[in-house]
Amino acid sequence: MVACGGCRAKNFITGELAPMQTIPCTKCGHPVMLPFRMRQFELRSVIASGGMATVFRAFDLNLEREVAIKLVKKDMAADPEVMKSFYREARVIAALNHTNILHVYTFDEFEGEPYLAMEIADNGSLDSRIEAEGRVHELTVLDVAVKIADALSSAMKHNILHRDIKPGNILFNGEGEPKLMDFGLGGTEAHLDSDSAVYGTPQYIAPEKLTRGG
Repeated sequence: MVACGGCRAKNFITGELAPMQTIPCTKCGHPVMLPFRMRQFELRSVIASGGMATVFRAFDLNLEREVAIKLVKKDMAADPEVMKSFYREARVIAALNHTNILHVYTFDEFEGEPYLAMEIADNGSLDSRIEAEGRVHELTVLDVAVKIADALSSAMKHNILHRDIKPGNILFNGEGEPKLMDFGLGGTEAHLDSDSAVYGTPQYIAPEKLTRGG
């Protein structure tokens, strides 16, 4: 029996399931899997999956702590642009050390698939909280705003810009602390100044960026 990473319901999974292959939870439909050993990490459940990578809840058997593993999908690993973004994210976050920026512990590769081992923050995103509550409490908004602004200020001291600030990129850990994630579009000011393209999520890009005024 394996617990669902979404609703925690117990699911029976046959031992014939391939490594990292998932089936939908019988209660909520969230993908569930058999535990799988990768290096010193035991991947235990799926937190989220996107077009580029899958994020797993895992346990570091050496340091005996929970981590998140962001594993690039095999078909994406062959795309130079995807890998460029992935390497940039790893290096940018590794250069930062702030309470409200998701920490990267290590970067490695397993059977041709690059991965990041990161701090785990699986208590939902600000985006999901807005969707669930409709209107987030004013004190919560102020708390998140102040902490994320301080995180961005810390990044700026290293001449690093995020370029994709949005509620979906602000996660909460088990203690409710907001954590800024996804620096895949980020980079140094010098690097970004030489790039004429406009990046980010359309609804959240600053107007002056769209008009090239800033």
